[in-house]
Amino acid sequence: MAFVASQHGCWRKPPSASRVNTEFLKPRLVGKRFDAHSIPVEVLKDWAAFEGLIVEVARWLYLEQFPRRKRTPRGFTQNFSIHLTQVESGSAVPVLERPLPQGSLVHDAFSEWFDKARDRVLDTIDAASKGQSVDDLLPKPLLAYFDQFGRFLREDERVEFTRATAANDVVVYDNRVRKTLVLKSATVYRTEESVRGSMSELNMENKTFTLKLISGEKVTGYFSEELRDAAHSALGAYGESLVMVEGAVVRDQSDSRKRIEQVTRIEPLDALDVPARLESLALLRDGWMDGQGLRPSPSGLAWLSKAWTDAWPDEAALPYAYPTPEGGVQFEWSTAEASLSAELDLNTRVAEVLVSRTADGEVLEEARLELDKAEQWEALAGLVQRYTEAQNGTA
Repeated sequence: MAFVASQHGCWRKPPSASRVNTEFLKPRLVGKRFDAHSIPVEVLKDWAAFEGLIVEVARWLYLEQFPRRKRTPRGFTQNFSIHLTQVESGSAVPVLERPLPQGSLVHDAFSEWFDKARDRVLDTIDAASKGQSVDDLLPKPLLAYFDQFGRFLREDERVEFTRATAANDVVVYDNRVRKTLVLKSATVYRTEESVRGSMSELNMENKTFTLKLISGEKVTGYFSEELRDAAHSALGAYGESLVMVEGAVVRDQSDSRKRIEQVTRIEPLDALDVPARLESLALLRDGWMDGQGLRPSPSGLAWLSKAWTDAWPDEAALPYAYPTPEGGVQFEWSTAEASLSAELDLNTRVAEVLVSRTADGEVLEEARLELDKAEQWEALAGLVQRYTEAQNGTA
């Protein structure tokens, strides 16, 4: 079943046969999550926000053209909405169409303003991506709408718009562009994130909490009544286990976290949670081991954390994670029968894997895995499961 975005941010069934659709926009979503030519449901929220942006820009353009008017005519937005009718291949290409009510004179009178609004929005994104001024393109209050559009994009993802002027005229929208536009009109911007730390304080009356991050920094968050029990349980686990909080993280111009809003999830973490351990390794400095030992690359650790989250199966055992003196990371799994280690070079993304018998240290298996490839992660997980499941008697 196809869903459509309404100007109220809802998703519903496509229009009836009494409406004829016309293509409004066909962006291309680029990133690993879109490789299967599908779009995660959370990303659809971005396009509801995009529709709201188009509506507000259309209103502004109309009033700029007719400055004596205080508001747009009645029915100006009544027949405008964007419908997601299909997803084409080529990464993921959502086809966004406008329904055209048959015989609607109001729609014909105002439709050009929404086309102009779309073009102005793309001009603004293009200017920001090229480091050019956007001051003459949109007023600052409208730039604030970009805080909602693209919030669910990850660091390795982007939207590519092709303008009607030329097939190779591609406008790129990503987190960097979004941040640039939002900070033109505000001192903070928001990103959807998963944050790890310890719940150190809880105010049940105000529904606020204080999360002590792995770095030692403290950040305030707000939780809903539905997450009351989860927040209380997290406070009770303070000092024993970490939690993961998902929500809209408010960051300032220097990217410092200010607070967490619209929290959707509070979940306890396993003591061996790998992303949490890698975040703690990022705090190391050169000389961390008796004056020796290189600091692991922050960008390498960020890559490893994301790769682990994307690739490691829930049913596979978690390792202990240690820094290596050479600036890498070593994963270790141990059972009564065997020990398995994977020493990872963060620069080459190659892991040297060694399996040895616990009793006498005899080498049972060796492997060299290139962990920038999904199938190599599958090989590592398969190796770990084979030995750990054998220990548990499930092989």
